[in-house]
Amino acid sequence: MLIINMEKLIICFLAFFLSSNLLCKEILLKDVPYSFDTEKVQAAKNSFHFLRSFVEYYYLLIKVNKDQLPEINSRWGIVGWCAGDAHPENFGVLIGENNNRTFTINDWDDSGPCPVYLDLFRLLVSSKLYDSSLNLEEILSAYTLGLSGGNLDQPNIIQGMFRESEDRGTTVNPKKINGNLLLRNAETAEVSSDERKKIESAVGFSILDIIKTAKQGGGSGGLERFEILVNIDGKLTHLELKNEIDPGISPIQTAKISTNSERFNNSFFYFGSNNISKLYKMISINGQDFLVRPRFYGNVGVNLNDTIDFKSSTLISYEAFILGTLHQKSISSKNLMDIEISKINDEVNSFVKKFQSKFNELKK
Repeated sequence: MLIINMEKLIICFLAFFLSSNLLCKEILLKDVPYSFDTEKVQAAKNSFHFLRSFVEYYYLLIKVNKDQLPEINSRWGIVGWCAGDAHPENFGVLIGENNNRTFTINDWDDSGPCPVYLDLFRLLVSSKLYDSSLNLEEILSAYTLGLSGGNLDQPNIIQGMFRESEDRGTTVNPKKINGNLLLRNAETAEVSSDERKKIESAVGFSILDIIKTAKQGGGSGGLERFEILVNIDGKLTHLELKNEIDPGISPIQTAKISTNSERFNNSFFYFGSNNISKLYKMISINGQDFLVRPRFYGNVGVNLNDTIDFKSSTLISYEAFILGTLHQKSISSKNLMDIEISKINDEVNSFVKKFQSKFNELKK
């Protein structure tokens, strides 16, 4: 009897072992040649920040490995408007017209037409890079709830962001100015009088003060920016001019976008909840496109370092819910409703491992 039971136990163990391996198949991603910006690599504090810094590399990896990623491959035809860089810190409260506030995607630099599943996939990969213990099932359920038009209560941390936004309003961040002058530091530079005149003409407001800046890390690291102070209807207003180049989704975009202006108009519609501030616009300076956007003190972005007292999964799940509600504006297919976490875990983990190893390799 003992021998028979032992045989049954061995058979059950083998069956479990084989099935576990079938469910946990390791996917070895093929690499792609890519010229990594050394300054952006050094600015990346960890693999989560590294992923954010090299959006195009991420999509090149997807493109070359698509045939061995069955979940991505099977949903490639569900095309809509993508944020492109949907990671947990690219969400926030934006103040729109008539002082209305929306929690939404707040960075559209890499937006465009692509398989919308890739937005969800990027959110899952980046979230796991931030916190390896996250429950992706909870995040996925929230996304499909948003996609189906359901409702999800705002977690306390999001409610707190709205309260903070209301307290701050459309004023200028007091840490950024001294009177009617922007504060200078080692990362800012002065602007010539000729360049100032060109910018003033393109923006359409009389400039009180202007500086040139360049962010070191992130997807837009190294790109030229300008910050200006203007007076609008008697109120001091802070605007940023952000240089725009081809979006990171270019390797996998599903339609040609004629201009950055057209691309951002679509993003304003799909992600701005029809309530985007009229101060947003695209201008051209010396043949280069710049996005003008208000830097209201009350535009409060997600900072994961501020979520210590909250479960990061609760915050990210709400972001996934918002992503789902945004996606339903641009897709008619409901083929994303049947996603099973057991089928996408391997693909998520393969990208998590890839970015961890690539980060460690380049940081040596």
